[in-house]
Amino acid sequence: MGYSKPQIGYIQAAIASMLTLVPWLAGRLTDRWTRAERTLQLCGMGMLATAILMTVFLQSKMWFVVALFLFSLFRAPVISMLDTIALQVGDGAARSYSMLRMMGSLGFAFSATAFSYLLRPGNYHPMIPWLCGLVFLFAILNFSIGRSPNVHSVSKTAFWSGLSKNWWIWLAAMALHWTAFGPYHYGFTFLLSETSIPAIYHGWIWSLGVLAEILVFWFSGRIFLFLDYRKALLLAFFANLVRWSLTGLLPIPSVVVLCQLLHGFGFALFYAAAIQGIRQYSRGTQLASFQGLFSTVVGGLASIVGLSLAGLLHGAMAFHNVLLWMVPLQLLALILLWRFPLNLPS
Repeated sequence: MGYSKPQIGYIQAAIASMLTLVPWLAGRLTDRWTRAERTLQLCGMGMLATAILMTVFLQSKMWFVVALFLFSLFRAPVISMLDTIALQVGDGAARSYSMLRMMGSLGFAFSATAFSYLLRPGNYHPMIPWLCGLVFLFAILNFSIGRSPNVHSVSKTAFWSGLSKNWWIWLAAMALHWTAFGPYHYGFTFLLSETSIPAIYHGWIWSLGVLAEILVFWFSGRIFLFLDYRKALLLAFFANLVRWSLTGLLPIPSVVVLCQLLHGFGFALFYAAAIQGIRQYSRGTQLASFQGLFSTVVGGLASIVGLSLAGLLHGAMAFHNVLLWMVPLQLLALILLWRFPLNLPS
């Protein structure tokens, strides 16, 4: 569309900034005034309206980006709302939640693969109408979701007063874990290129990580029979510590490919276990607020810090060295998780 690389970076940062406030705000409003499926329905209709605007303004450089910002605004609370509903539908059971969350992984793999055939250098136009079609299906399906439990009327301070010191330290550990993920999301493809893996295999290696993620979600019911959520989180953190260390120290094709198998533990097990921790700590009440706060801090702030840090470091060093810089962050997250257990509120 003619934007420079720095401008593209600013646009992406602005889009990511939507995740720093909107999920938490949507969660609080949902717990106080409505239900999760209603918020999700509103988000779906807003996404559809703004996706249509993106199609209308496809030839307009400025207005297209304005419509994209609005689309991101409505999309920001979607994951936390879906997680809230998934916990309510599955009554908090780890396997039920993980099976529902696995659908997101399958959807990501499908859309990423399908849309890659639509994109060619300088030819982004076909993607937007297809995006409208997917968003239309999403918006319509939101109205088929069953009624979630009634909201509990809570005071403005009831949520915050229940958050202990250990909660905030636990949340900081989650954020550090996700910050260390930043370089992977920023440019795992750079690592593949550095290790001289042909571009034709890049998509398959990315998909290997998604496959590992799906398998962990699939077997999570059995995993949580042997591990509580805290031990599962410790395993997830340790898996990523090994992953960043090995790929940083031994940037060779075999190591890079094998380390993709650890993605299932570092991402899927982390996510499923963190959600279990939130459910137990919250005792199943004000779930939308807890999920919104988690999305704001981890999916929003930690993502922005991790992506920005990755870009800064990559400007001064090879990409495998950027991953080595993530090892201290991952180690600190592991220590905090070990030292400060998430105790249930009194």
